[in-house]
Amino acid sequence: MLTTTGRRADHPPATRAERIAVAVVTVTFGLWLLVWALVVPVFQAPDETAHIDATVHLAIGDPWVAPGEMHVLNAVQAAAAQQATLPKSEWSDFAELLGGAPGESSTVDQMTQHPPTAYLVGAVVLKALHFADLRWDHAVLALRLVDVAAVTLLPLLTWASVRRLTRSPRAALIGALALFATPQLASIASSVSNDAPVMLFAGVVVWLSVRLLTGDLRWRTTVALGVALGALIWIKGTGLPAVPFVALVALVAGAGALTLRRRLLRTVVTVGVAGLIGAWWWLHNIVTYGRVQPNGYTAMRPPKDFPPGEHPTLAHFLDVSWGTLARTFWGSPGIKAQVSIGDLLTSLLTLVALVVVLAFAFRRAPRPAHRAGTRRVPGAPHRHPDVHERPRLPDHDRGRRDPGTLLLPGDRLPRGPQCGGLAPPRAPRSRGRRPGGRARGGAARHRALRPRRRRELVLERRSVPPDRRRRRPVRGARPGATGARRGRAAARRGGSRRDGGRGRPDGRPGPPPRRH
Repeated sequence: MLTTTGRRADHPPATRAERIAVAVVTVTFGLWLLVWALVVPVFQAPDETAHIDATVHLAIGDPWVAPGEMHVLNAVQAAAAQQATLPKSEWSDFAELLGGAPGESSTVDQMTQHPPTAYLVGAVVLKALHFADLRWDHAVLALRLVDVAAVTLLPLLTWASVRRLTRSPRAALIGALALFATPQLASIASSVSNDAPVMLFAGVVVWLSVRLLTGDLRWRTTVALGVALGALIWIKGTGLPAVPFVALVALVAGAGALTLRRRLLRTVVTVGVAGLIGAWWWLHNIVTYGRVQPNGYTAMRPPKDFPPGEHPTLAHFLDVSWGTLARTFWGSPGIKAQVSIGDLLTSLLTLVALVVVLAFAFRRAPRPAHRAGTRRVPGAPHRHPDVHERPRLPDHDRGRRDPGTLLLPGDRLPRGPQCGGLAPPRAPRSRGRRPGGRARGGAARHRALRPRRRRELVLERRSVPPDRRRRRPVRGARPGATGARRGRAAARRGGSRRDGGRGRPDGRPGPPPRRH
């Protein structure tokens, strides 16, 4: 069930302590990224030199040229040389670097194989800060802080996604804390890279997808998912695999509540919005270069044919991909900051992590407390032969007639004497009074029906069409009426007050009362 605000009806609201914990984790994660941004030397993060150079190209007004045609600026290489040879107090500002080392070098900057979106944002930040008057390391730090600000919200998005999916505050908080256990994440997120905004919008896409799959079928959520997906694929080709994922989510979300035609319409709208925002770049690549993602190193390293008798194989691809992903996940933060702990140990750690994640994802969920005393009725839609009425409502509702419910496959029946003998035999109760003076009897047993179960009974009655409802009084004595204790004892034995509680000779309950 979904509320008007898009929150699941069975979703427990976040307590004040939980909100404070999530805020603390998010702020701590941002400070953690800030420490990485300050500690890791400039130009030492993966491909940071190329990312900085592409941003400076746009900041000084250079066009975004074809892949392989952009070269690293001499000013950027001069800054890298100063870092290695001069003390920090003698480093130059960008105006001095551009004036003292004009033009481009022979080193290819392959970043024009990507959309210019992330680099345009960095160029706007540099021009807003008048980067020409800043020392070059301060300008680079400003670009790093932009990426840190983008990724800082990742713990909040992770918590919101896990919280809605599992309805577990503990699992959601652990999911947010798990970001600290990803070594490569902090290195990439705190450096100048186009991967930082990819992380942000990928987190938004996952969060909105979870909301759709858990019942938030409002159009605003669907359109927002399309916008987030469009922004993701407009930044980098890494987001392209999210397109079929989002299409499948939009198609599956609402199954059983929405018709297939409406779900197809929602899928088309989601993918269409994403295409209007971010598909233009990839269509341009297909028309201009004949491929979705051109290679920025083509001019520097032309493609070569395989030797005779050799060809690409899936085994070789999986071997290289597994080794690269495992190595970079556990420690490959930069050019001169590589950490190698051995292929065997990285593979072992990766396998252990995957086993832990899969075991948590497919663990058997505990049975809800309000269903611990229920049982399913299998079979086709029918009324159970021994149950013709639903359990009685509490004492204050005993004046109302509670009609029966049509039992469908998978419906649950509460165990108890009100169910006409379905419950297993129970040990006889000792007579007397509870501590505090309350008597053991039908009133206490009827009050044991929780308020949530009473609401479920009302909702079940409303879900049955009026022409299929069968109105019958509940068998057994009403609490407080004459013969109530005798009627309850008869119900426990499987009989009724009509036959004196004897029931059938074989112990089964007698037939239902005849309708007049």
